[in-house]
Amino acid sequence: MHDSILELKENGALKRRIIEVAVFAVFYFVIFTLLEQKNTDVYIFHNRLDEMIPYVPEFIIPYCLWFPYMAVSVLYFLLFDSDGTDYKRMTRPLAFGCVIFLIISFLFPNGQDLRPDDAGKGFFANIVSSLYKGDTSTNVFPSLHVYNSMAACYAWLTSRALKGHMVIMILIAVLSVSIVLSTMFVKQHSSIDVAGGLALNAICIAGMYLMGRGRTDKRRDESV
Repeated sequence: MHDSILELKENGALKRRIIEVAVFAVFYFVIFTLLEQKNTDVYIFHNRLDEMIPYVPEFIIPYCLWFPYMAVSVLYFLLFDSDGTDYKRMTRPLAFGCVIFLIISFLFPNGQDLRPDDAGKGFFANIVSSLYKGDTSTNVFPSLHVYNSMAACYAWLTSRALKGHMVIMILIAVLSVSIVLSTMFVKQHSSIDVAGGLALNAICIAGMYLMGRGRTDKRRDESV
């Protein structure tokens, strides 16, 4: 791993990646903050399925694990993927999803009204209550918790780093699915937001597959 970092430093790739990630992160958070402060009517996502899903404060744990999961995933591929293949498979879909999310939030302001009036008492409920205070219930579609979790899962499961490490792959898949479910059980997202995040992820993966197959076909034609 240390050799990978040295190689990236020597060819300048590490600096480029750090700048790339930092610039996009600043861009996203600035635009998102402006959208959150935008005073406008929002379309509320709420359906019968949402009413059937119980509020389970314990699911705040996998919900919060999303933050270190994403940070570790980006940093690992940034630092240790020498040729950039896995790094791009990790970061390009994240950037794509975030941009689409910002566009949707700007053109179609949305929100949800699923949060309980009282988050309850106890350790987990207190964390949920703090989350509610620090995060608005607007700009929720598609769920980035869902989209980014599945994008990271796909990047890990198709990476060279985990080739042959079945137990770790299963754990990552379980974590990713738990995060997806947590968004509904802590009433942060409607099932519609979750479906939107999954659909957008599927579109992105299909697009990457078609682009990759197109490049393979082009190389094959050029070699003939």
